[in-house]
Amino acid sequence: MDTQNNSEQADIQESSTKKLDIDFSHRFASLSEADEEFDLCDLTDTITLMCERAEAVVTMVEIQMISEVRANSAILSASLSAAAKEIQDISSLITAYWHSQNQQA
Repeated sequence: MDTQNNSEQADIQESSTKKLDIDFSHRFASLSEADEEFDLCDLTDTITLMCERAEAVVTMVEIQMISEVRANSAILSASLSAAAKEIQDISSLITAYWHSQNQQA
C-alpha cells in the first residue's frame, strides 16, 4: 500500500513539473531555411521588430492620453502591459541566445 502511495505521489509530482513545449518561432524574424541556426543577424532583426512593436503600443497609449476622447483605463492598462511583456521577451531572448552561444563553446 505504501509503495502505491509513493508511486501515485511520484506521478502527481512528475505531471505537475512538466514544462510546456510552445513554439514561439512566429515571434522571431523569419529564417530563410528551417534548418539554419538562429544567428546574430536573426537576433538583431528580431529585437528590432520587437522594439518597434513595443514602441508602437506605447505611442498609441501616449496619443490616447492627450486625446479628448480616451480609451477606457482597462484598454490603456492592457496596452502598457503588452508593451512591458514585449520588453521582457526581448530580455529573455537575449539571455537564451547568450546561453546558447556559451554552451556551444
